[in-house]
Amino acid sequence: MTSPHERAPHTHARPSILEAVPALKTARLALRPPILRDFQVLLDIEDSLADTDLRSDNREEAWSNFMQMSATWVLRGHGWWTVEDSAGACGFVGLGFEPGDREPELGYLLTAPARGKGYATEASLAARGCARDLLHLPSLVSYVSDRNTASQNVARKLGAKRDAEAEAALGSDTTQVWRHWGPEAVR
Repeated sequence: MTSPHERAPHTHARPSILEAVPALKTARLALRPPILRDFQVLLDIEDSLADTDLRSDNREEAWSNFMQMSATWVLRGHGWWTVEDSAGACGFVGLGFEPGDREPELGYLLTAPARGKGYATEASLAARGCARDLLHLPSLVSYVSDRNTASQNVARKLGAKRDAEAEAALGSDTTQVWRHWGPEAVR
């Protein structure tokens, strides 16, 4: 059951985020601003991540994550897109800069039925192109768990390279830093 704060407002005003987020298209996907009904997509994704460190502890935490994914467009000038295939919303791809991050990050989350179709690579290429060509981000990395071989494979397909110096600076034994560009793009 949705909480009152999860329901659409009773107004015809359109938030500026809908105009601020660039809409992107790929061969099979559309990347658009997140809207309230996309929260259920995030909940579906989180249900499929039950045994990982990416899962929120409760609905309120998931709501906070969803709001953060959307608000970063206003606060930082980049953020997360909702990814749609021919059946509708199937995940998110984004440019984030969360607490603990040392640089902007390219990341993605997909529903279980959308995984294994190449959507992560396709959506990430579009988001990365926007980060470089439209937003002019000075660097871009992907932080990937050392246990997440699927995301490591996506990073390789995108042409990203492991950055040992950035990993050392991060100070985590379990997080890999895959560099797309930036500080000398891995020496």
